[in-house]
Amino acid sequence: MKNLRKYLIVYILVVPGIPAVSQTADFDLYKYSEPQNWKKEERKGKVIFTDINNAEGTYGQIGLYISRQSTNDTEKEFMNDWNDLVFRYYKVSAEPDITVSVLDEYWKVAQTTVPASLNGQNFTLKLINYTGLAKTATIIATFNGDAYKRKIEEFLSSVKMVTSSDKTDQLQTGALSLSDNSVQGSAKVLSETPVNKADRQSFSKLIFKLPAGWQQQTKDNCLSVFPSHLRQGEVLEIRLLQPLNTVDFTSARIATWQEINQVWQDELQNDIFEGSTHTTSLGWNYFSEKKHTRRPGGIDTDFELFLIANGNTIERVIVISDEFRVQGSLYSTSTHFFDDIYNFVFSIRLAGKPDEASTIPSLDGGRITGVWTGISGGFSGISGTYDQKTFYVVF
Repeated sequence: MKNLRKYLIVYILVVPGIPAVSQTADFDLYKYSEPQNWKKEERKGKVIFTDINNAEGTYGQIGLYISRQSTNDTEKEFMNDWNDLVFRYYKVSAEPDITVSVLDEYWKVAQTTVPASLNGQNFTLKLINYTGLAKTATIIATFNGDAYKRKIEEFLSSVKMVTSSDKTDQLQTGALSLSDNSVQGSAKVLSETPVNKADRQSFSKLIFKLPAGWQQQTKDNCLSVFPSHLRQGEVLEIRLLQPLNTVDFTSARIATWQEINQVWQDELQNDIFEGSTHTTSLGWNYFSEKKHTRRPGGIDTDFELFLIANGNTIERVIVISDEFRVQGSLYSTSTHFFDDIYNFVFSIRLAGKPDEASTIPSLDGGRITGVWTGISGGFSGISGTYDQKTFYVVF
């Protein structure tokens, strides 16, 4: 029989179900019965259950993702999940059939079940979105056999969501966002009018607005800007590098990546879902590109490079953050600070030059669309990639 590791375990969302489980548990806003004898993994922002039947060549996998802020629009939140977590990565129908139901007086559930494929492997994918109490949460499940279909439906039927606003209040900060972070060249998920009220700061010949709650530190040949409060283990830093005396984006890009590679000593890889972007906004030329390291442990370093043309020189900004590969997608700490990073990058101006953009540019009309190709992790958002060397995709 085929070994299941030849099958691609995909990004999953599950339908409520499974009473035939022994141990009850809770995670974030979920309460459920754990699938019996399935492997359980608790990772940052998610819980994954996996079972593999090597003899039959079948598998089932369930992923519960931590909740995020919601608009309380069930279908809109579902489509965010669909576009960011499913349609972007897998071969599926462009228009899913959505079933919306009422779970209880607090929560609505939107779900779909579709055939899907990736790397030539076929499977069934379930996506379920729970929306209520100003929060939204997602489950994704994939399987390739009827036995696992029944087990997943049983699990989903056991899923309940908290019914007290007290618990959601505790989760207003610090929750990993899936859809809030998915941008991929489109700023539709950002707040429409990010505002930065901080005082002007300077470095080299540049002036900029330091995001509120951020600090700066001068290092060798660069200025480091970073949030004052990060959770343990999180990494996020913006570096303003010394400018290059060139007008050529290509040579500046190559030289900058070489500098970064010398510092980190890790092989930098292109993000397969994100290309380079070169655009003009408010009289300023921007170039952006994303690369990342790849380590066996699943925790990588994500680099987002911005080049800004200033006459005969090119200013350089690099965003550095930790990155976690999750079920065909990437989660990056930078996703929590999207507006801050956006404000900072687009506040940079040349000292002494009339400020052609004294206000942070609005996202309306897509004037900045395409400039910001990364800092999405997400999942939503979430800028993602998968390991091309193996068909077994790890959440």
